Amino acid sequence: AQYTIRIVFHIVHGGTAVGSGINIRQAQIADQLTILNNDMKSAGLNNTLCPSVFLSVKADAEITFCLATKNPTGGILAEPGIDRRAYTSITGLAAPGGGYSQGTCDCTIKPATIWNPLYYCNVWVTALSGGLLGYATFPNGTSITCITGSESTSNSGVVCGSQFIGSIGSATTAAPYNKGRTLVHELGHWLGLRHINGDAN
Repeated sequence: AQYTIRIVFHIVHGGTAVGSGINIRQAQIADQLTILNNDMKSAGLNNTLCPSVFLSVKADAEITFCLATKNPTGGILAEPGIDRRAYTSITGLAAPGGGYSQGTCDCTIKPATIWNPLYYCNVWVTALSGGLLGYATFPNGTSITCITGSESTSNSGVVCGSQFIGSIGSATTAAPYNKGRTLVHELGHWLGLRHINGDAN
């Protein structure tokens, strides 16, 4: 079966102009989407370097992410797939400063900005503290072994540091985190994958 998943990037910023700091440009989001979809097709960077032991199961996942064109009330998005939110529009949220903790993202940012996860894959892009690149919720209600879902209608999705989105732009950090792979990795968890290098039996 082929699946198309509508995705929205909630860019939570400090009030700066588009393209400045964590308020990343539309081009950076578009670049990230290309990387994500190429990886889902098994056609991304380094796909020819697949270890021989995995070649027999290497395949197109038949999942495509597309940028949302409308918001939850049916309004046309000025920038497809992008919901820009200054921190001042979120009750109880302080300025980004040195970045937000996972607790702040989960308890303050997500509930105030999430779009219905039955219709959208939510990705929050902002400054993160403590060296965190990103994290995801695991799916609930699955029979997948070793997956204990933590997602709900107020937290489902992925949080990603703004400097780890895509492979272009001044907000992108130095190697090895400048290839757009943080979001690919975290969306794997959102879809129900554990770490393939083995973090459980």
